[in-house]
Amino acid sequence: MFNLEEFLIKAQNLVLNYGLIGVFISTLIEEIISPIPSNLVIISLAVLFFLGKNFDLALSFNFLIFSLIASLGMLIGSLLIFFLAYFGGRAVIKKFNKFLGISLKDFERLEQFLHNHREDLVLLFLRIIPLVPSSVINVFFGLIGFHFVKFLLISLLGNFIRVLILTIITWRISQEFDFLFNLFKRSDVIGWMVFVFVILLIYFLLRRRKKAF
Repeated sequence: MFNLEEFLIKAQNLVLNYGLIGVFISTLIEEIISPIPSNLVIISLAVLFFLGKNFDLALSFNFLIFSLIASLGMLIGSLLIFFLAYFGGRAVIKKFNKFLGISLKDFERLEQFLHNHREDLVLLFLRIIPLVPSSVINVFFGLIGFHFVKFLLISLLGNFIRVLILTIITWRISQEFDFLFNLFKRSDVIGWMVFVFVILLIYFLLRRRKKAF
């Protein structure tokens, strides 16, 4: 059975040991394994990567680099699923349905959304504001034979915008929890508990803010 907390801890260890390479690997994996909420992974990595950093020009540049690397990891993961659907068709998708976590309702929502909107604009919108799981988006656009180069460029742009916004908001909110992160530095057990708690708290605060709008 998939354990989200265990994955987050492993992803955080990757970042601690390998920096941006760890960010790339973590975001690539979360894009392939459907039970992992991508926003939650981005939030946890952003908090860890920018822990205790004060705002300056260097930090702004690091926001951009972090967002680009994370977006590239997400893009590679997306392309693997996209090509699986593009070349394998529905038969292959049905075979890996449990692994991808795709539901018929999600497909119907996308079809309705595309009915009166341009495909490229819908893809960009869903990359920035993921109303349906990323795996569904990847499979759907693969099955309809969407242009590969367009899919690549739009996905990269949309992912970058979303990661950058999430990263900045997460950094700003995490500044309010400095006293908790001091515990993170002192004790492994208490530290990881505090870290996961704050990540989940930020995640749900952002979800509530999104629903309010």
